[in-house]
Amino acid sequence: MSLSLTVARPVSPSVVRLHYRHVSQAERYQTVDMKQDGGVYQAAIPAEYVSSRFPLQYFFEVRTESGHATLFPGLNTDLTNQPYFVVHA
Repeated sequence: MSLSLTVARPVSPSVVRLHYRHVSQAERYQTVDMKQDGGVYQAAIPAEYVSSRFPLQYFFEVRTESGHATLFPGLNTDLTNQPYFVVHA
């Protein structure tokens, strides 16, 4: 499963990461550094990992040039949203 993220502001090299796991609290997140092609970052989740009876959840970590980390989608100011994306097979 291929994923891409487009960033509006430039970030330092190797600072956009994809975090993913099955929707199962027993699993740790897998992490992969995304490859940059201009303002677009790309990564892939192995097909055998995606083919599971559990849905897949993922989010992105973006580090700015100053070293600050931001998560996308992240939490809103009320802390009431879902801070990750979910894919149902």
